[in-house]
Amino acid sequence: MPQLNANLYAHFQEQFKRFPDKIALETPDGLKWSYDHLDREAARIANFLSGKGIKVGDRVSVQVAKSPEALTLYLACVRAGFVYRPLNPGYKESE
Repeated sequence: MPQLNANLYAHFQEQFKRFPDKIALETPDGLKWSYDHLDREAARIANFLSGKGIKVGDRVSVQVAKSPEALTLYLACVRAGFVYRPLNPGYKESE
């Protein structure tokens, strides 16, 4: 029996391939992101982080509000095998 790739990004990547021009994300202010755009942005960010020395299994901690850019950072981490570790943007310095 063939073994399926259970990596979450493999699931996303299948959707990127099947629906490249379909709108994957639309913001309240009307900004539209296609599956292809999400895929290309995730690849760009993954390559950037790899170039900075981040390796498979390394944690990427970010304190960022929910946004299309945060989603692409998450996808980049999953794509490259990094551990995405979001921190609540409401945290204060003392926390």
